[in-house]
Amino acid sequence: MLELYEKWKGITNEEKKTVIAKVVLELEECKESVKYAPHNVYINSFHGTAQATKEKKLRQLKHDCSALIFEKLTVCAVPDQIGHMNYANFNQITKKYEIIFVSWLLKHFTCFSDLKTKMELDILYNS
Repeated sequence: MLELYEKWKGITNEEKKTVIAKVVLELEECKESVKYAPHNVYINSFHGTAQATKEKKLRQLKHDCSALIFEKLTVCAVPDQIGHMNYANFNQITKKYEIIFVSWLLKHFTCFSDLKTKMELDILYNS
């Protein structure tokens, strides 16, 4: 590496520009060849399928968490009935039925669609 540095230091600015232009041209040619090179369709479709499966599992976990909390809330509100979950006025619902959440391990109480990681959903579902 030191040899290359010394060699680079020893050439003129014009020579440096020539070397750089040649390398840039080679890189652009390489970029073009990759652009038109055949792609591995099987690998690309595998990655697409894996991503879709991951997203489907995440949606299912969000649904399961939401259903579990709604079920627990419904049990706590008996004899009254709660029609649906509404996170915007959830504090009023819990106050009305004198419900306290225990073991809410996330920083904020939020709608499940706002949660982005499987870890957050796993924490909620298993708490």
